[in-house]
Amino acid sequence: MAEALLEPWFPLLSSLFWWQRFRGLRTDCIVLRKNGRMRVLCGSAQWVCRRGSDKLLAMKTPTRIFITGASSGLGAGLARHYARPGVTLGLVARRRDLLATLQADLAQRGATVHVYEQDVCDTSKLAACARDFLERAQGIDLVLANAGVGIRNSIHEGESDEVAALMQINVIGVTNTLLPFVPTMLKQKSGTLVGMSSMAGHQALPGRTAYCASKAAVRVFMDGLRMDLHGTGVHAMTLCPGFVDTPLIQDNPSTFWVVDLERGVRLMAKAIAARKRTYTFPWQMNLLHYLAKCLPECVVRRLAPAPRTRSSLRREGVSIGRPAP
Repeated sequence: MAEALLEPWFPLLSSLFWWQRFRGLRTDCIVLRKNGRMRVLCGSAQWVCRRGSDKLLAMKTPTRIFITGASSGLGAGLARHYARPGVTLGLVARRRDLLATLQADLAQRGATVHVYEQDVCDTSKLAACARDFLERAQGIDLVLANAGVGIRNSIHEGESDEVAALMQINVIGVTNTLLPFVPTMLKQKSGTLVGMSSMAGHQALPGRTAYCASKAAVRVFMDGLRMDLHGTGVHAMTLCPGFVDTPLIQDNPSTFWVVDLERGVRLMAKAIAARKRTYTFPWQMNLLHYLAKCLPECVVRRLAPAPRTRSSLRREGVSIGRPAP
């Protein structure tokens, strides 16, 4: 019945769907036709219209969530977004004081919160955190590999210490966070793995060489992981935010189209619920990354934002230096 009613309107609705994807989840209702059926996504529910039957599928809200880089910024914002009675959160960060404050806030919202003061670069210890959370929560629905840092441009000085630290946190930290949860998700035949990349992961930019490379690595890793997990019920996706009003952008001399934290969190949560593959926001940044691929390098150099003036490593509690021989 529903399919017959919607069929004459499919060309218009399909156009609206693709415009919605281009704008980045800016509408509440989208329509998609796939495998001979029409699907209308409206809010948090899906009307799946097949021949002779209409079925309402509620999108499950995650209740067992593990987040790294949770002490501030996007990580803390996402933790607050999901915190409610019946939800179990596992939060990983370096800064104990901020973690304790956040834990108290989330507990007041009714969530069960387990905190881990841990370095995401430590593979064995982070795996131990994952095992502990899985035992306490009795499973896992959503893992957000959010920990990340930015550094100043020191390429001309030939300094590699900060670049190495950035790669360890932004890339190895993601794999250390996500992979320990894969076996449990495969047994459950459900779950979502989210890697936090960036708009910078789509295009190399002068003055941000290492940061762009690390975020591109995350995006490509998540693309491959999603294909590895195809057909298992486990989904892997990438979030690519532009400039969001968090401490990470404090040392950026030039920012534009800045999204406030609350709106950024809502957009990311909506993309996670819709099981996007790669989600870039705001929509202006999504358009810009497509245009940048068509521009010659000389134009990209001129239009690129100014590089960071300071690294966020010290603020995040990361020690820099070469190991003793």
